[in-house]
Amino acid sequence: MKRITNLLIALSIGCSLSAQNPFAQYSYTKVRVATASNGGYNEFFDNDSLMQIGTVILNTNTGKIVSFVQSDTSANLYQPQLVSRWVSPDPHGEKYNTMSPYIYGFNSPLNVIDPDGRDCVFTIERDKDGKITGLKISSTIYITGAGANQKRADALNKGVGSIFKSSNIQSNVNVSFDINYKYSEGIQSKDLKAGENMLSFTSKEGTDDDRSHITERMPELTSDGRKIEMTGNTGQIYKENWESDYTVYHESMHFLGISDRYSNNNRAPNLYFQNDVMGSYNSYNIGDTHYQSFLNYNRALNNLYPREKRFINTSIIDKTPAGDLYPESEKQMQQNPIIFPK
Repeated sequence: MKRITNLLIALSIGCSLSAQNPFAQYSYTKVRVATASNGGYNEFFDNDSLMQIGTVILNTNTGKIVSFVQSDTSANLYQPQLVSRWVSPDPHGEKYNTMSPYIYGFNSPLNVIDPDGRDCVFTIERDKDGKITGLKISSTIYITGAGANQKRADALNKGVGSIFKSSNIQSNVNVSFDINYKYSEGIQSKDLKAGENMLSFTSKEGTDDDRSHITERMPELTSDGRKIEMTGNTGQIYKENWESDYTVYHESMHFLGISDRYSNNNRAPNLYFQNDVMGSYNSYNIGDTHYQSFLNYNRALNNLYPREKRFINTSIIDKTPAGDLYPESEKQMQQNPIIFPK
C-alpha cells in the first residue's frame, strides 16, 4: 500500500511539472513560459500546431521539426516566413481581454506600431464616403518626482486649452486634442497603459543643452529595411523648469509624435516656426504644419485601413523614412504628401 501511495505522489508531481511546462513532452525543459498574465498564473494556448523551441520550429501535432531559425533572440519571436503568427502571447494581453493575446497592434500591424504597448491614440471620424472629417489626438500624461504634485497637475490641465486647441484645416477637417495630466507619486514606466506617458520632475539640475527631454525608443525597421523614428513614453523635467508650463507642453508634443523645429547649434527657430511651441521658447502656439502632420499621417492610415477608427501611435509622424523632417510649410506639405512605410 505504501508503494502505491508513493507512486501516486510521484505521478501527481510529474503531471504538475508537465502542466507548468508544455514543452517537457518534447524533452525541452530549460524554457521560460510566457503567459498573458505576466507570470501571475500559468496559461497555455494549445491550439497552435507550430511552435518555436530555441532555434527549432516544431509541429506539435506530428512531433516533427518543420524548419530552423538562425538565432534564438527576441527578434525571432515573430517569423513571418515560417509561421504567420506570434509564438508567444502579448505580455500586456490581459489588459485587452476582448482580443487574442497573440494579436499584434489591434490586428492592424501596418497602422499600429506597438513595440511595448505605450503610446498616444488617434481617433478619426469619417463621412459616408470614407473621408476624414474629424481627428482627435488623446493621451494621459502622468507627472511624478520631486517637483510634481496634484496642484501642478491641476495647473497644467487648466492651461491645456491655451495650447492644445481645435483647428479646422483642409475642407473643414476638425483636429482636436484630449490631453490629461495626472499626478502619481509612485508610478513607473512599467505601469503605463495604452495612451499613457510619464514626465518625471527630477531634482537634478539641467544644462544649457538639456533642460528637459523625452527618452526616445530605438528606431524600428520596416520589412524592406526602412527606418521608422520612434518617440518615447517617458521624459524628464529638470529642476529649473518645474514651473515652466511651456516646457511640459513642448515635451508633451514629442509624446504625440512631433519633432523639434529649431537649430541644434543655437536653438534659433526654423523658418515658419518663429511663433511655434516646437521652435520658439515660451511660445504657446501649435502651428498649422503640425496640424497638417497629424492629418497627413492619419490620412495615410485611413487609406490602408478605411474601417479602423482608433489608431495607436508610437512613431514620430513628421519625419520621412530617411529621417528627414517633412517640408516646413503647409503648401510644401501638400505638394509632398506623407509616404506611410509598408
